[in-house]
Amino acid sequence: MPSKTPVSVLIEASPPDRFEDVVARLRAAGLEVDQVLEESGVVLGSAAPDRLPALRAVRGATVEAQRSFQHAPPDSDVQ
Repeated sequence: MPSKTPVSVLIEASPPDRFEDVVARLRAAGLEVDQVLEESGVVLGSAAPDRLPALRAVRGATVEAQRSFQHAPPDSDVQ
């Protein structure tokens, strides 16, 4: 099974009581929630890569896969 992809979600819920509804729909679509920052309207979590289209289809949420990179060590030949 492929590893989970970290995702950031911006929730555009208005009125505020819809925030929890959107989070519930994200969970149902496959998001494993790690952190909820309700005051900022942000949810952090992870999902299987094949669940990203379903997450992006959740109304009221903008889903972005987090990207990462790694620098070569300072003493390596590749810079």
